[in-house]
Amino acid sequence: MYEVANYYNQKKQYENVEEIGRKALANYPENIKIISLLAKNALVQNKFFLAKNRFEQLLEFNKKTVFVHINLGNCYFNLKEYENAYQQFLRVLELDNTHHNAGLLAGKCLLMLERYQDAEQLLRTAVLLVDQAVDDYYMSYAIS
Repeated sequence: MYEVANYYNQKKQYENVEEIGRKALANYPENIKIISLLAKNALVQNKFFLAKNRFEQLLEFNKKTVFVHINLGNCYFNLKEYENAYQQFLRVLELDNTHHNAGLLAGKCLLMLERYQDAEQLLRTAVLLVDQAVDDYYMSYAIS
């Protein structure tokens, strides 16, 4: 059933993805691939509450995945749950301290929470990570 749901996802027929995915979960409630597909499907449709629930479900299987934490943080942010979003982005940074996007998003959360000094410090660090990523990118082309 995953293959059918994924086919509809590639065709951007999101209602069909949700329908097939729900049927699949009724038979296989712990199918990580289906839950992940449904989470991404909800996210692209800006159904942040549904996506949040699906990503939280994925955390039950693996708490150390950057993909889930960054997307869960985005859901929380769009639901204006800035403290929860901030915590998710911090978790991403714990898992991958070079993830500059998580640093920028965490800084944005701090701005929304009016924690300006903390935001400034975090955003400065994130900008340095972006600069390093850009340098690394250009160096990889210079070497090849």
